[in-house]
Amino acid sequence: MNNKYSEEVTALTDEQLVEMVTVHRDSYEPLAVEAARLEIYKRNGDTEKVEELEMENSLQGIRARSVLRLVNFFIDHLAFYFLSMVVTVIINLFYMPDYTTEEYSSEEKFIGYFSLAFTYFFYYIVLEYLYQKTIGKVLTRTSVVSTTGEPLTLTTVIIRTLCRLIPFEHLSFLFSKSGLHDSLSGTLVVKDVE
Repeated sequence: MNNKYSEEVTALTDEQLVEMVTVHRDSYEPLAVEAARLEIYKRNGDTEKVEELEMENSLQGIRARSVLRLVNFFIDHLAFYFLSMVVTVIINLFYMPDYTTEEYSSEEKFIGYFSLAFTYFFYYIVLEYLYQKTIGKVLTRTSVVSTTGEPLTLTTVIIRTLCRLIPFEHLSFLFSKSGLHDSLSGTLVVKDVE
């Protein structure tokens, strides 16, 4: 389908066409953007990359600011520590450690570390997979979404959670808009649409 812009866009480079339909799409009339999109298809036969860039570009406008991400971090850590204490109390009700000795047995250490790891994975994986939110994200009205626009898969959430364990991962926000656990898992934290 040709329109009045079809001939003009043939003179543009591939890079200019991609920018026209993604980054600068608001600067052009819809017919011009559609003509650029068709030209990309004619040249490449595949618009998957363009669609991916369009989706990412549309999510950029609602991306959560770094301040909200920092608030999420602190709230989630407080919630995790609280949940860990609850789990510890429950374990101690059923498994009473021997407090008469000064050192913990290997079994007590294993149970302690296992319960801590279980609580950590349970908190992030269950909440983000089922609700796309943790307690911090509920309070700051943000959500986790896939950069492709698809629903979050369990694998994506597990990768996101494991990446949080990378040493100094939280410092990655100083060098980019998203942390390593976002970029490596293909996710973004966005503001909820009201």
